[in-house]
Amino acid sequence: MQSSSVRDSLLARSPSIVAIALSAAMLAACSSIGGGSGVGDATVDGTAPAPAQGSGNVLANALFGGPSAGKAGAVVLDPNDYQKTVALCPPVSIRPGTEQMTALSAGAKPDPITGAPPPVTYQSSIVKTARECRATEGGVAVKVGVIGRTVAGPAGKAGTITVPLRIAVVQGTDKILKSELFKIPVTLTEPNLSTDFTKIYDQIVLPIAPGNSDYRIYVGFDDAPVKSARR
Repeated sequence: MQSSSVRDSLLARSPSIVAIALSAAMLAACSSIGGGSGVGDATVDGTAPAPAQGSGNVLANALFGGPSAGKAGAVVLDPNDYQKTVALCPPVSIRPGTEQMTALSAGAKPDPITGAPPPVTYQSSIVKTARECRATEGGVAVKVGVIGRTVAGPAGKAGTITVPLRIAVVQGTDKILKSELFKIPVTLTEPNLSTDFTKIYDQIVLPIAPGNSDYRIYVGFDDAPVKSARR
């Protein structure tokens, strides 16, 4: 079992160039899209209730496929993959303190006279998460989706930046089963200098069964990779 210090460093970051807004953003156990039902509500015939934002929901379409032509606004699931409802679908939560990332110019320092912080280059936020669970012979395969938004600050300009997003799977309170860091390219263009980005990750398979379902999936910004713990 890993120590609590390893758990707390799961999404640690360097304070020299990144300031994080410290606020919790834990999602409900049945993570949803736009307030709609979670994928655990998928029916045997391979359909699921429509998300609240309808067929224009980019994350819903990316995770579950496009809207059904025969049922307006429906999310289509493959009935061959969904022979039964997946009740034990791990919740997705944003790690407290990692839902927002503010970047400053490299080497920037506070104003020596006023003490005012240096101008912001850009700010990124996680605005929505979702997950899909599919029953497999070995347990449950999980697909995680994250939508974020990046906005340039006063010191920002058009161009491509890299946003570090971590997705981690934890069992119990501190046993890290999987931790992946993704460097997501985000291009800011004139005149708005703001854009959304999406990450879909489908490489999670968990041996979920009654009595063995204490799994949690965390997402958050992270500019420093987690170190491997000694066993």
